[in-house]
Amino acid sequence: FGGGMDVHELRTAQGALAASEQRLGVTFASAPVGLAIFDRDLRFVMLNERACDLVGYSRGALLGLDFTALLDPEELRAKPLRVSELRAARSVVVERSVVHRDG
Repeated sequence: FGGGMDVHELRTAQGALAASEQRLGVTFASAPVGLAIFDRDLRFVMLNERACDLVGYSRGALLGLDFTALLDPEELRAKPLRVSELRAARSVVVERSVVHRDG
């Protein structure tokens, strides 16, 4: 004997989530600036083509890489990242100089 459940709300929420993910993907991909999202360990989990172009690496080479590996070492020493703030916040905007693969 089985129980019944109204799945209308679940399907509506799933549809809204899919639409939101689609909008994010389009916005991210078409942005004229380099955009990246990192996990809590500061590894790339999503980035657009412009971000790849800026540093000279393919998306595949960057995914999973700790983004601090691309920062200018002198700038990092002079202005260390506040990692605890990055991890505590839901969204943080950070501007840093990065080192292109070719120097």
